[in-house]
Amino acid sequence: MKPLPFVAALLLVAFVPTETHAGWRIGAAAIDVTPGFPVRLSGFGFRRAESEGVTHKIWAKALAIDDGQNGPAVLITVDNLGVPWPMVQTAAGRLRAKTGLAPERFAVTATHTHTAPMLSGVAPTLFGQPIPAAHQQRIDRYTEQLTGWIEQAALEAMSDLQPGRLEWSPGSAGQVGFAKNRRAKGGPVDHDLPVLIARTANGGIRAIYTSYACHCVTLSHNKISGDWAGYAQEWLQKNHPGTVALVSIGCGADQNPDTGVTGDNTAAASAQGRQIADEVARRLKGALTPITGRLNTTLGQVALAFGTPPAKAEWEHLAKRTDAVGYHARVQLARLARNETLQTRLDYPIQSWRFGDELAILFLPGEVVVDYSLRLKREFDRDRLWINAYANDAPCYIPSERILREGGYEGAGAMVYYDRPTKLAAGLEDKIVGEIHRQLPATFRPEKGTEGTKPKTPEASLRSIRVSPGLRVELVASEPLVIDPVSVNFGPDGKTWVVEMHDYPLGMRGGYEPGGRIVFLDDTDRDGLPDKRTVFLDGLSFPSGVTAWRKGVLVCAAPDILYAEDTNGDGRADIRRTLFSGFATTNYQARVNSLAYGLDGWVHGANGLIGGRIASFAGGGPVDIRGRDFRLNPDTGAFETLAGLTQHGRVRDDWGNWFGCDNGTLLRHYPLTDYYLRRNPHVSPPSPGVGAAGYPDANRVFPVSQPLERFNDPDHINRVTSACGLGLYRDTLLGDEFYGDAFICEPVHNLVRRLKLQPRGVTFSAYRPEGKTGPEFLASTDNWFRPAEIRTGPDGGLWVVDMYRFLVEHPRWIQPGRLARIDARAGSDRGRIYRVIPSSKKTRPVPDLTRRTGAGLAKLLESPNGTLRELAHQQIVWAADKAAAPELRRLARSGSQPQTRVQALAALAELGRLAKGDVASALGDAHSAVRRHAIRLSEPLLTDDPNWIEHLAMRANDPDPFVRQQLAYSLGQATQPKAGKTLAKLLLRDAADPYLAAAILSSSLPHFTVIQNTALSSSSIPEAVAKQIQQIATRIGAKSKIITEAESKKPQPAVATNRSDVLKQFAQATALKGSAAAGRMIFQARCSACHKLGGIGNAVGPDLTALTDKSPQALLVGTIDPNRDVSEQYATFSVLLKNGGTLAGMITGESANGFTLRGVDGKPQTVLRADIASLNPTGRSLMPEGLEAGLSPVEMANLLAFISNPN
Repeated sequence: MKPLPFVAALLLVAFVPTETHAGWRIGAAAIDVTPGFPVRLSGFGFRRAESEGVTHKIWAKALAIDDGQNGPAVLITVDNLGVPWPMVQTAAGRLRAKTGLAPERFAVTATHTHTAPMLSGVAPTLFGQPIPAAHQQRIDRYTEQLTGWIEQAALEAMSDLQPGRLEWSPGSAGQVGFAKNRRAKGGPVDHDLPVLIARTANGGIRAIYTSYACHCVTLSHNKISGDWAGYAQEWLQKNHPGTVALVSIGCGADQNPDTGVTGDNTAAASAQGRQIADEVARRLKGALTPITGRLNTTLGQVALAFGTPPAKAEWEHLAKRTDAVGYHARVQLARLARNETLQTRLDYPIQSWRFGDELAILFLPGEVVVDYSLRLKREFDRDRLWINAYANDAPCYIPSERILREGGYEGAGAMVYYDRPTKLAAGLEDKIVGEIHRQLPATFRPEKGTEGTKPKTPEASLRSIRVSPGLRVELVASEPLVIDPVSVNFGPDGKTWVVEMHDYPLGMRGGYEPGGRIVFLDDTDRDGLPDKRTVFLDGLSFPSGVTAWRKGVLVCAAPDILYAEDTNGDGRADIRRTLFSGFATTNYQARVNSLAYGLDGWVHGANGLIGGRIASFAGGGPVDIRGRDFRLNPDTGAFETLAGLTQHGRVRDDWGNWFGCDNGTLLRHYPLTDYYLRRNPHVSPPSPGVGAAGYPDANRVFPVSQPLERFNDPDHINRVTSACGLGLYRDTLLGDEFYGDAFICEPVHNLVRRLKLQPRGVTFSAYRPEGKTGPEFLASTDNWFRPAEIRTGPDGGLWVVDMYRFLVEHPRWIQPGRLARIDARAGSDRGRIYRVIPSSKKTRPVPDLTRRTGAGLAKLLESPNGTLRELAHQQIVWAADKAAAPELRRLARSGSQPQTRVQALAALAELGRLAKGDVASALGDAHSAVRRHAIRLSEPLLTDDPNWIEHLAMRANDPDPFVRQQLAYSLGQATQPKAGKTLAKLLLRDAADPYLAAAILSSSLPHFTVIQNTALSSSSIPEAVAKQIQQIATRIGAKSKIITEAESKKPQPAVATNRSDVLKQFAQATALKGSAAAGRMIFQARCSACHKLGGIGNAVGPDLTALTDKSPQALLVGTIDPNRDVSEQYATFSVLLKNGGTLAGMITGESANGFTLRGVDGKPQTVLRADIASLNPTGRSLMPEGLEAGLSPVEMANLLAFISNPN
């Protein structure tokens, strides 16, 4: 390529001050460039025959834009592998002579289709052999024709100039995701799909321009076509008749379609094009961003050096090969024989179009790899940057420094097809990026501290959200009405209560200064949206939950659960009372939360993960909740543990089934009931939590946002890492198909996952109704969208709480270098709440329950909304409104929906008005959940009426396993012989289900003889259950004294060992370049007993793939000095048994009866609390010191390399 003679003169235009103007003139044209004769196709070297027909036409299309100040600019898109610089210069020269069009205002991009004609000068050694003269003649002929067609398209577009306007939409490709990295599974991709709309003066669409970063290689047969990019144009023009659709390609040199190269599968290419068109159609339904800034263009050039080519002897050696490499070598030797000099540099033109400070479009020649796009979108404001590759020239692949080092096809191998002497030399990336920095003004730089992103307005962020078809998203509230919301709840008076964690993540000034608030929102104009904010309570430290209770609210603010009330009507809490205290505070992302009213009349809550020893205002000993959730009574101070451990979001369905999640687990069901289990301390129950999403690769997510810097680790990207805020949809407004579904927030990936629950025995499985790889239920292209919690609103909508922050990670887990560049509080002045509703329906009005009494409240139990039924239930109970009893009784017996009948039964029981007839009727109800709760609520009758057992015994043959599980639990409250016989009947039927067996054995002590005899006389009882029964018999026979867990003590100080000398010994390992392959063998030998990584090992200790600080220094400290910083989840305990034995390990899977202990060998061992004499934390990690023994610094470097990058 010749250096640009006019570069110096052109550089000035980049620095024209930003201006706006009244309007645009816009023109568009399309020229059919399908050859009328056979011609070789470019892109694949194996096709050496001339083309054999046409799949569909190919085009040169032009978009002319005139701002009325700087003259017109013309953009050309061509369906071809690539357009060479001489062709661009020739067309530009002709246009300048005929119209005065400045060369810097003329740009040509190619779609890189591999089914378009070969062009002279583009990949001339592609075929690995000389091109026959006749074939070359037709290639030259087509090249000259295409040059003329490009000129013609530009001229027609300029002659079509007429008043119009421009608007555009930046951001992710949304549901378009068919590009994948072809170099490495899970490697980096760029799924942005910017869209430019050129409208006529009356608003009609004149042209649509878009770009996507993916190779056009779906088709490889020998027929002319535009591949997926051509089909995208066809679909766009079919959807918008009269429109000219233009498509360019981004930095997709190392990205291929997920279909792979298919040959002649035009259906696949068409489907990919359809994805593009559908996404554009979706964008057009929303508001686009107007472009008003004047268009300034810059064309510059950098010289990229080639590396040192092979010596002549090496060329001669390579020339002996019979493949493309050999042919390329022979071409170079021929040049040398003609005394020609091999190319030493590549003159590389870089062009930018800048619309004021609103949008910059870059044009980069050649096959540019994705690293450039991702880097530029970090160094510039990604929401105002559009990057095209394959523009203005087709010189070769343009690797990044990373790919140049790694080598391979894109780094070096493809040069033989482009007739380049060798690979490009190191240093090219900074040259290219540096020129772009020179062309774009500082106003395009991103805000500091947010890695190239910036916050959007509430309206713009709303437009960034994609939701399932048939639904729409409404903005309920935003700043300044809500700021930093992490949780919401609803009051009986129509108020919306909001928890604002304003002090996240390190306090108001970085020293953990409290700044959290509880606010309530009022809808004063009754339009269905809140409009008034009142700060009820402030000065809280990282609050995490709020629940309306009587005249006030319960507030989770570790270490406490508070009760707060406003007694004088000023909207501020003047009563603030601590009800329970002792909850862990070590991690503000793992604190007590999610207080929810249960059908049992208790308030259930999520542990948060780390636990605590909880003291109640009512006195009594503290309750250790390590490994378990809890329930409480705010009025009496009662407090006890529940089976299951939840990090954020313990919720129930309408039938009383409880679910939870943690950051790495989408959904768990908790099928055990601690209240019953603790009656028999000799039972070893199964795991208290059952992972519901058990389908293959369930933790893979499908975001539509671009990954930020933290996702450089391919093991971490697009995986569940922050699951929280679980909500179950308890209404039908969205449609019957959504009722009962689980919705889980994944704030790191800016999405909400939907799971549909299916009963499986007495627990549940879950699946994605969209399909395993379908689009997420809700996702946003806005990286600041941080869904934190899902709630069923009393209006029927599905409410989504959006904290709206840049950072949603604990700084403790962020690489120090990255943390130093981050504004950890970016977004602390923002927050949003949305609701999802049907596209064609409105939400229901929300009644003020405080204005209703008696039968009027009871009638609200007929509502299809679970939240409203629950609030009405509470109001009835709090008012002790016995006037509601007749209506409740009617609803319990003949309510139109089973949810109503269950709630009415529970409310009657809490009022003390539940009669035998109510329960007897419910035991025969057609719905299993009503029968199930009737059994539970009839337990007091087993004492009051000796004959009541006959009613329960009849349910032993109930077809529903949940009913039989409750029956098994409740029979333990009865002493009648009939109860024992019924338990034995259940044992014969259900012993194979470990959760039903646990329920049966929890009730066995009053009836143990019949249970034991049944087990001994039946061969159908599973061996594990028979062993448990024998274990119970042995313990009862020994009359062992049941000793509860010894009072937990503070962690014992770790025995000091001097690891600093060892760290110094291995310090050099952090500077060595290790071999991950060699490190894998070391990991397998020394670490895999407790850690799982790269497909090997056991998941006992922390998930190493989730480590965000993978610097060699941090990994070295964690390996050599594991006791320096022990996470509470992985601390070890010392267990002294009553028989004198000792155990040590990490506690998992706790229930009322015991827990699972995992030692250093990773093997689980069940420990019953009845067998424990003492239990003490050691303060040390399960990971032993000295794992480095026998390793050299080089071997340590290898191990660190594998941990850092197991792929």
